[in-house]
Amino acid sequence: LSSSSAASDVYKRQILSIGRLTYKKGYETCFKVMKELEKKGIDFEYTIIGEGPLENNLFNLREMLNLENHIKFLGSINRDEIVSYIEECNVFLIHSVTAPDGDLEGTPTVILEAGLLKKPVVSTYHAGIPEIIENGISGFLCKENDIINTRDSIIQLIENPSLQASFGDELFKNIKKKYGQKINSKRFLDFYYYLLKKKND
Repeated sequence: LSSSSAASDVYKRQILSIGRLTYKKGYETCFKVMKELEKKGIDFEYTIIGEGPLENNLFNLREMLNLENHIKFLGSINRDEIVSYIEECNVFLIHSVTAPDGDLEGTPTVILEAGLLKKPVVSTYHAGIPEIIENGISGFLCKENDIINTRDSIIQLIENPSLQASFGDELFKNIKKKYGQKINSKRFLDFYYYLLKKKND
C-alpha cells in the first residue's frame, strides 16, 4: 500500500461482525445494509470473523452487490487478533434473525465480549438480546431484517463518537450488573479473565 492509501484506510469506518456463517446470524441482511451505506457515500469497511456453511453464498452475494472493496472475510482467527479487531471497530454489528426452520440464537456471547471492551452494538429484537441491550441507551436494536433502520442506526453511531462511547459505557455497566455475580456462560467467563490478564501483562 502507498502511504496515502494506508492513511485513507485509517479513516474508514470499521464495522465488525463475529459469528458462524449461518442463516440465523443475518449476514444476507447485513450485506444489504452495507449496500445502503455505500449508496449514502459512507466510507466504511465491514469485517466478518467466522466460518460456516454459507461462506460460498456470501462470497457470491458480495460480488453480486459489488461490495468487494467494502466487505472482508477473515475466517477463523486467534483470540488476540479477535480482541484487536473488536478494539478497533466503530460499530459491532450482530443482526440475529430467526432461521426458516425456527432456529434461534440464545444470548450471543459476542455481544458480551464487545460490551466488555465498551464497544457500541447494533443488533435485533431477537431471543435474549434485549435482556443485554436497551435500545437507545446501551445500543441500537432493530426489527429482524429491517435494512433501513439498521443502516440509519449505524450511520448515527459512526457520525457520533460520543454516542459510541456512551453506548459502550452503558453496555459495559449492564453486563457487569447482570453477569458479574452470576456468570452463566463459560465462554464469557474465560474471555473476562483473558481481558484481565491481558490488561495486567
